[in-house]
Parts: sequence; structure tokens; C-alpha cells
Amino acid sequence: MKRAKKSTFIIVALLILGLMYTAVFGVYKKFGDRYDPVLRGTEKIRFGMDIDGGTDVTFGPADEEVRAAMTPEQLDQVREVFEKRLIGRGITDCQLYSDYENRQIAVRFVWNNGEKDVDPSSAISEISSTSFVEFFRDNTEDTEKPADSQLILNSGSIESAKAMPITQSDGTTNWNIEIILDDKGTAALKDATHALLNVGTLSIWVDGQAIINPDKNLDFTIDEGRLYLPRSGADDAKLLANLINSGPVPFAFEPKIISTVSPAMGPGALQAIALAGIAAFFVISIYLIYFYKLTGFVALFLLFGQTAASIAAVSGYLGFFNFNSSTLTLSGIAGILVAAGLGIAANLNIAERIKDELAFGKTVESSVRSGLRENLRYIFDCGVPALIIAAVIMGVFSKNTFWADPLSSLLFWIPTSVINAAYTFGYTLFIGVVFHILMNAVVSRFLFNPIARYKSFQNPRLYGGKKA
Repeated sequence: MKRAKKSTFIIVALLILGLMYTAVFGVYKKFGDRYDPVLRGTEKIRFGMDIDGGTDVTFGPADEEVRAAMTPEQLDQVREVFEKRLIGRGITDCQLYSDYENRQIAVRFVWNNGEKDVDPSSAISEISSTSFVEFFRDNTEDTEKPADSQLILNSGSIESAKAMPITQSDGTTNWNIEIILDDKGTAALKDATHALLNVGTLSIWVDGQAIINPDKNLDFTIDEGRLYLPRSGADDAKLLANLINSGPVPFAFEPKIISTVSPAMGPGALQAIALAGIAAFFVISIYLIYFYKLTGFVALFLLFGQTAASIAAVSGYLGFFNFNSSTLTLSGIAGILVAAGLGIAANLNIAERIKDELAFGKTVESSVRSGLRENLRYIFDCGVPALIIAAVIMGVFSKNTFWADPLSSLLFWIPTSVINAAYTFGYTLFIGVVFHILMNAVVSRFLFNPIARYKSFQNPRLYGGKKA
């Protein structure tokens, strides 16, 4: 294997520090009076109800006759749609209950991205909207919703929707929604657009409100069963895509009771956790550098990288890729800390392996290479079981997520639900262990090997060994 250049250490170290900085503070680009995230920072993390509190809403059918005739199966169907909408927005710390006796659904969910004193009306409206999509042909200039006889297709012909950023030649970013139609819907829409070309308009409505009401040039494009609709921004595109993906609610629901949920840990809990984390990291840094010298210093970069990557995975770091932030609860923080503990243990193991090799009289370069090679088994012996455990936890305590379906056949005897504490612990543990393996099995070679080649760093005492 070709040896890494000496300068590789500086390059990789700067990349890790850059990742740490951007994961904490983020990178934003200004468009007019708004700032769109390029790389999301910690301010975009949505904290759980145990840290930030949230909203408690009881929903019920708007029509009394509908309420009286509603069956438990229909109520559960609506609850599942509500749940999909919350999870689609990255709100995994939510609790939903069906009240069969009163035909109501109780929903608890967190504030949006850590906001305090927020008016939850917009979130409540989003959860309970019927989100029924309709495409109409319209041969008039009238802005009113066309008659049912003009209907081309509706939500039943939509397979999925996705928010997509489109970068323009001037560097600005516009947002579209990509709607994938089934074969029947594709054929109906193509026939309608050809028939209306230059003689009429086609409009798209959601819950009786026009979202696309173009002129005769038809302000959207159709390509092989995919429909691209322009939206005003990232939040608008993601909101509409999430509503479409979750499916329509068959009956109109409205909030009956609204109240707030106080943080379980009380005010100031997040600040206390942050200060405790900084203090712990400071103590660990002193320990590593004092006992393992240069090896401990280099190991800190691996810990920096693992922690920064874990934070980025929770905040939705790559905002331009349409990644929503997940919900970070106290148990989620515990998952990050457990994974960090595995990383620290691997760092200590590398340092001890290098010291052992130096004790046998090997050179610094040879000792570093042998220490890294011998440490691989330890990394995978600890990391792989932790990944399996985290995956099982996420599969058992999830619903309407990409983990639920593949594991449901194996774990069908355990009821799946969004048990927020367990799910967020499994999620942060999983991503933390993935980055632990990546940092200590791969990135470590681009830090330790180059620095051991510098003549000024070839004194065994710098690695905890005895002077040559």
C-alpha cells in the first residue's frame, strides 16, 4: 500500500476541524431577505419534549355525523396518517393515542427546531389537513375551483412526492416538488395537457386551495410519469411533499383541546448538558495528552471527527440534500456518548498497542503501522455488535420509518410503535458507531502514519515509550 505523504496529516486535521466548526455553527447562503442552509448547524437540531417541551393536541372530526359513524379502524387509519406526517418532518419524539370512545386522537409533539413560545397553530393545521390533491382542466379565466366534471386525477394516482433543489446558472437555488404518478394518472395528465394546449389552463388544488394555477403556458413540466411543480422555498416544498407522501385524511379533523407540555428536565437542562459535555471532553483531552503524549493528541482529532459527524447526522447537516433533522432527546444524547466511549476506548487501544511495539525495540514508524493494524480487530469486535444492537432497537421501536418494514417480518411478535426514547437512543448509537469505525479504522491511518514520518516526531517518548 502506498504510504501517505507527510502533508496528509495537516490536510485531514484541517478537514476534521472544518467539519467540527460547520457542524456546530452551520453555513448559510443569503437569498434576498432569507438565509437558506447550505450546511446545517446545531441551531437546526430539534430537541425532544424532555428537553424543550412541546404541544399536546386532541383532534376530533369536524362533522358530528362523521364522528358518530366513525369506526375504530377508520380512527386508526387517521392516526397513522398523522404519525407519518410527524415522522416525515423529522419529529420522532411524538406520542399518538386513539380514543375510541370519544372518536378522538391525542397527539403530543415537540417544538420545531428548538423554538420557544411558538404558536403551534401552523403545525396543528399541517397535521390535521385532509391534503387531498386534485388536478382540474379549466377553459376559463375564473379563479374559483372548477366543477367536479373537470377533474383529471386526484391523490389516488400519486405514488410519491419529493422536494428537490434546482441550482440555476446564476448560483441561486429554486425548489420544486417531484410528483411521481402511476400509469393511469400519467396517461390522464398527458391527454389533458395536450387537449388544453393554447386553449385553456390546468390547475392543481390541495384541500380546495390552488397551489398551481398557471397561464396557458402551463408553469410545470411532465417527464415520464414525473411532474415537477415550482415552490417558493425549501420549507414550502418539504411541507407539501410530506403532506402528499403521508396520504390524504378521509375526514376533516380539527383541534378540540390544545395545551403545552413542559420540559421534563426543567428549564436550563440543555445548557447544563452542554457544559457537562465540554467539561468531560476537557478532562478526557488532558488524560490522553498527559499519559499518551503525541498519540493522545492525534487521537483527539479522531474523537473530534466522530462527535462532529454524529451531530451533523442529527441536525440534517446537508440541508441542500433535503435532509430533515431528527429529534434529539436525552436518550439520544446518551447514544452519542456511548458511541464516543467506544471511540475513546479504541484510541486508548491504539496508544497502548504502539507503546507495546516500541517496547519490543521497533522504530516509531513500524510501531505505528503495527499498532493500527492490530487495533482493527478490536474496532470491529466492538463496533459490529453495537451496530446490530442499535439496528434492532431502531427496528423494534419505530413505525413508518425505513427500518420498520425490513425488520417487521423478523420481529412481528414485538409491537412496533414510536417509543421515542428507545428509538432516538438506537439512532444516535448507530450513527455514532458507524463514524467510530470510519474514524478509527480508516481516517486514523491518514493521521498517525504521516506524523510518524516527521523526523522531529520520531522520539519514542512522544508516544509514551522510553527514549531511544
